Amino acid sequence: MKNSETRQRPADPGQDLWHYANALYAREGVARACLHAQDALGADVNLLLYAAWCAQLGQSLSAGDFAEAEQRCSVWRDTVVRPLRSQRRRWKGALERAREYSAIKQLELAAERAQLEMLAGLLSPAGELSLRAGRGSADDHGEAADRLHANLVALAAHYAVTAAAFRDFEAALNAAQD
Repeated sequence: MKNSETRQRPADPGQDLWHYANALYAREGVARACLHAQDALGADVNLLLYAAWCAQLGQSLSAGDFAEAEQRCSVWRDTVVRPLRSQRRRWKGALERAREYSAIKQLELAAERAQLEMLAGLLSPAGELSLRAGRGSADDHGEAADRLHANLVALAAHYAVTAAAFRDFEAALNAAQD
């Protein structure tokens, strides 16, 4: 992560990322794009949401940053989040087990929240967020869109796929900003 200007770190990055991720996921087209990336590419939806959150905060990420993020949360994702998701998917549609399905879904969401908190912990502990963008406001839509694209290119490099793999996700986020 490179510096050129700074902005204050959110008071509670884990909670901030969780709320951002939920709001983003609820936007038209975002959930579909996330699930496509997850099911077709094996991408971690939380890393997609983290990439978008960082872009909005003015943080540009590299493939190395995603490797660090992967290292931080892969054991949790692989031993807790994915098994819960697998169980939830198996129980989906079992009307006689709606209460149990709901309980598994809540556990999966709690596990995903814990993973997002792990990712949010990657922000600078010094209390400031590094920015790679050099001019203008960190909140400028054009710069945020550029950072989002750069973060998704870096995430694609991490997964060894082309940046086009996340085109639907990027389009859904940019459409929501317009």
